[in-house]
Order: sequence, then C-alpha cells, then structure tokens
Amino acid sequence: MKRIILIMSSVILLLLSFLSINQKIIQPYLENKRYEKELAQFEQNMIQKAEEYNNKKEEELQKIQEEEYVKIPLPETEEEICKTVIGKYFHYINSKKYEDAYAMLDEKFKQNYFATYEEYQKYCTEKFADYKVLEYIKYERRTDFILVKIVVKNLADRNIQEEMQINIAEKGNYTYTISFGIEG
Repeated sequence: MKRIILIMSSVILLLLSFLSINQKIIQPYLENKRYEKELAQFEQNMIQKAEEYNNKKEEELQKIQEEEYVKIPLPETEEEICKTVIGKYFHYINSKKYEDAYAMLDEKFKQNYFATYEEYQKYCTEKFADYKVLEYIKYERRTDFILVKIVVKNLADRNIQEEMQINIAEKGNYTYTISFGIEG
C-alpha cells in the first residue's frame, strides 16, 4: 500500500508539475488570446468613438451652417427686394459685368429688345457709360410684377439724370428678373 501511495503521490506530483509547466507555457498563450480580444475590443471602441465624434462634429457643423443661413438677412418688404435687385443690376453695369446684368433680364424682354448679348452690351456702353447713382421714387405692386420708378444720375455730374421705370418679377426662390422701358 505504501507503494500505491508512493505511486499515487508521484503521479500527483507529476501532474502538478505538468500543470505548473503547462501553466507557464499555456498561461502566456491564454493571456495573449485575452490580450488580442481586449485589443480588438479596444480598437472597436476607438472606431465607435471616432464615428460618434465625427457624427457630432458633422451635426455641429450642420447646425452652424443652418444658423449662418438664418443670419443672412432676406429682404422683408417689396421695397427692400426692389432695392436689392436693382442695386445688384446696376452694380453689374457699373462694374462692366454686362453678362451678369444680361442674365438678370426677363427672357421675353431679351427676345423683344436684345436678341443677343452683343446688342445688350452695346446698349449698356452707350446708355450707361458713366458710373450711375440711383434714387428710388416709387414702388407699385402690379399683378405679377413690381413697378419701380427710379432716377439714374451721373456720378460726376448729378444734373445729368434720367427717370426709368423698371419691372421686377419674382420667378421663385428669391429669384427675380428685370425689364424696363426702352426709348425709341
């Protein structure tokens, strides 16, 4: 029986030694696997946090853009609209940006008076050769347009002036076209 106990003790010691050795060999492997899982989880968390951060920044940017858009003052009255549109039109003419001014004209008006851009450019260089100053006289709402009477003055000699009637029609989404009376 001593022998059996001795053998059993030996087997137990061998098993414990084996487990101890295995623990030294296997434990790092198990830890490495756990480390890989933790690393994968960490990477996943970082990706998720980066996506959340990007989404948050995009939302903030969108909010800022919306706030900036709201801050752009839109003309509230027809008078302000008319002044804005006519001011832009004469700015183009005074800056000799005739193509931009031509683009603001009503299509039917273009067809009737300026079939080509070149005709319009010639008209502008003859009619509006000098820098012009505008004086607004009257705004009158018609069915589908606003009639605006203005006085166009020469900047160098304010005694040189001409009265004009300009029609402003809304085409939608704060887009307006211009037409005006042509003499001759």
